Amino acid sequence: MGALFTPYGIPGPVWSGAPTVVADRGLLPAGLALGTLAVAAVLAGWRVRPPVLAAVPFAGAALPVLLVAVGAPWPVLPAATLLAGVSALLLAALLTPRWALASLVAPTGAVLAVSGVTGFLATRSGTLVAEGTLVVAAVVIGVGARLAGVRVAGSVAAVGAACALAVSATLAGGLPVRAAAYPLLGVAVLVLAVAAASGRRLVVGRVLDAAAQAVALVAAVLAVESARHLATVCVLWGWPWRCGCCGGASRPVDGGGSRPSPPAVSCSGRGCCWRRAG
Repeated sequence: MGALFTPYGIPGPVWSGAPTVVADRGLLPAGLALGTLAVAAVLAGWRVRPPVLAAVPFAGAALPVLLVAVGAPWPVLPAATLLAGVSALLLAALLTPRWALASLVAPTGAVLAVSGVTGFLATRSGTLVAEGTLVVAAVVIGVGARLAGVRVAGSVAAVGAACALAVSATLAGGLPVRAAAYPLLGVAVLVLAVAAASGRRLVVGRVLDAAAQAVALVAAVLAVESARHLATVCVLWGWPWRCGCCGGASRPVDGGGSRPSPPAVSCSGRGCCWRRAG
């Protein structure tokens, strides 16, 4: 477990910089033993078809142990574990459902993917790359998985990863957290469009519809410290609001979205102190 989640010792703060790598030769026998077990599992895995699936847990454990033992430079270890984990998850989701895929490959892939993302949190660029990889993988699973439940899980994971990417990109650019409300709102619009295209009668469409509303709500929560940003988010999403100073209310524009009416001269916030229209 140490090679998976603390390969460079006690992790520092997020985005504290690339860690110093020191080879741990003492882990080499353990890594070789795990590799031997992987080969033995292939040879003895007569109950698993194909037999190579029986070796996935041992190979997944051997990968980070061997990389730590030889002192692989950063970001080789997190990149290898992330790619291996994502590949295992895609394999489990896209192939014909089997017992071995659900019980051996999928859990191993999830652990490796989490380990890889954790390792990439050391830098801003690494975080964005890791989250972008998760978005792509989750979208592929959400679209192409064999089982309906897996497609729903992949779709929800894609929404979560996209939200994390939107927030991380905003913070990596040095902007305040309230600025992340706008890219989050963009994610919500995209998810809502996908939900409409997939059909709200389907389970995936209903789940994505609810997810879009949840993302929009999170965007509003992030903008709550600034009344102006909160008003903008709510009006863009189509929620009716009214200025608490002058009573100016958002109104429909040609049957489409809504926009704020001009604030009165006495409005202290010039339209920035909106409250929901009741």
